[in-house]
Amino acid sequence: MTSRRSSTHRSASLTLTIVGLLAFSLYLHYQLLPYADDDAYIHMRVARNLWNIGVPYFNKAEAVMASTSPLWILITAPAAALGDFQPLAVAILNALVVVGAALSWALLYGQVTQHRRPRELVVTALVVFFTLASSSIGLMETPLALLLVGWGLLSIVRGGSLGMPLLLAAIGMRPECAAFAIAGGIWKVAQRRSWSAQEILLSVAVLTALLWFQLHFFGALYPHTARAKEIVYNLTGSEFVRALFIGSYGAWVAKAVIPSVIFAACGMAVVMTLRRKRFSVDTLFREARSSPLLVVVLPAIVILAAYAFKLVLVFPWYTPLFLVPLHIALVRDLFRVSGQAKVLAMTLFVPWFAMALCIVAGSRNFAYLPFFESGARARKLGHLGEWLALEHPGAKVAAPEIGALGLSFPGYIEDTVGLATPAALRFHPLKVPSQRPTGYHGGVPAAFIEQSRPDIVIGLDVFMTDFLNSPVASRYEIRKVPPVLEEDRARLGSAKVFGADALIIAIRIG
Repeated sequence: MTSRRSSTHRSASLTLTIVGLLAFSLYLHYQLLPYADDDAYIHMRVARNLWNIGVPYFNKAEAVMASTSPLWILITAPAAALGDFQPLAVAILNALVVVGAALSWALLYGQVTQHRRPRELVVTALVVFFTLASSSIGLMETPLALLLVGWGLLSIVRGGSLGMPLLLAAIGMRPECAAFAIAGGIWKVAQRRSWSAQEILLSVAVLTALLWFQLHFFGALYPHTARAKEIVYNLTGSEFVRALFIGSYGAWVAKAVIPSVIFAACGMAVVMTLRRKRFSVDTLFREARSSPLLVVVLPAIVILAAYAFKLVLVFPWYTPLFLVPLHIALVRDLFRVSGQAKVLAMTLFVPWFAMALCIVAGSRNFAYLPFFESGARARKLGHLGEWLALEHPGAKVAAPEIGALGLSFPGYIEDTVGLATPAALRFHPLKVPSQRPTGYHGGVPAAFIEQSRPDIVIGLDVFMTDFLNSPVASRYEIRKVPPVLEEDRARLGSAKVFGADALIIAIRIG
């Protein structure tokens, strides 16, 4: 009787939490629909071309893989039939998906830790939801990737037959999810779990479909966008760490909260180590080997280590791939340890808590959102795309940020960073600081503009250093406009956006 009552209580608490999150999620995504990430609009333009003309290309006649998420393109392509309501359809999808991801990881937490008390499952669902919220609001593919990973790992741990197919499908959402698929496969083998015929057939079907899509449309498996970013961005170690923290929790939390948290956590860790009388490595490894939590945490560590090794420019929709598993491991410690260890775990949760507060406050006052500045910038570019479609419908446009601009302006756009225009890559990387301010800025290479001779060049002034300082700029009429709309500028309380004072519109005059 007690067990049944406990199970009912657990189900009721989690159900109420999920229902509440769903209502909040729908409200949040509707409120913030105009402030999606610029890259989300790249996916939408590619999906629109797939739906309308049958090819997943950014520019209709160029077979370039401008997206690392083929499955996301396939899933969201039907939304293109809604025309101008395409972003709304994607927002509604993400509003549902992010809550589904929270539920799947809460159930996975209960399964792998064997701690299924209501408050633990509720806390886990909240932690996952707010860790994913920024990328979900940005209309990116990461929430769906982690929904597939969550349900896939849960199926594997429970002995179901859909685990590996779901994990392989997640690779089609984010390539990094291969780490979870490998971990899941290794865990099945280590635990001597059987492979059903259904699981094998579905896994082969999913993998075959993804491989066919890549080879049929692009003739390659390695994402062009990944190769382009490796060439264009040239970060130092300190720039990587800065981008990592900002991409994880937002600029305000990274600057105001994380430094003090790191200092406090390091101090507490030293004290705890000095006070520990005996440390048993064997005990640690024995516990690790017996815990299915490793199938969740190890892939996250591998993904983070790969980013660090390659000094990747970490965007906000990358970070949940490792933050969700690491945050879940931290939740386990919160409820499992005591004394100083619990205080340390609570300290490490402070950045997440600050970010969650920013998201809640940002649902009413957009300026508090962790990545509002990025969304406001994309919104301005979307408005410029509408202006281009009216005033210069046949123009050849070049820009370092092509998402929102490209969804509003259906004409030909050259990507000066090279994600959708491979020809631009031979002019990268630009030198720091003579051609661009930092290694994590993209840019508009003057030599590329001289070669391609676009009618219009559009970009923030921080991307235009090389172009504006070159003789080729004299062939263009240079206009400067605010980098965001006036209402967003008032919300931000600053004239600068992403370090830029203005948005440059260069129109060719000769």
